Amino acid sequence: MGKKIKIADSIPRDVFEIRNVQKLTWLNTYPNKDLSITKEDIELNFIKDNTEEGKREIEEWKKRYLDPSENRWVANLKERKLIA
Repeated sequence: MGKKIKIADSIPRDVFEIRNVQKLTWLNTYPNKDLSITKEDIELNFIKDNTEEGKREIEEWKKRYLDPSENRWVANLKERKLIA
């Protein structure tokens, strides 16, 4: 039997995992030799994520969940393991 992926409403505690998925996705999508975009260029966009300032900014994203006009979803594999 194959693995089951569940689409679920995102919750505020997902923000750090979402940012990690974003980073992995960008690293696999945007580097482009023809445009001289390297993985290092992409990593620069995420370099401050592990600093106190970066962590505060990501925490601020949780406020977006207060807006009832916006929806966010995540793809989970095996009990809330965020994959997309």
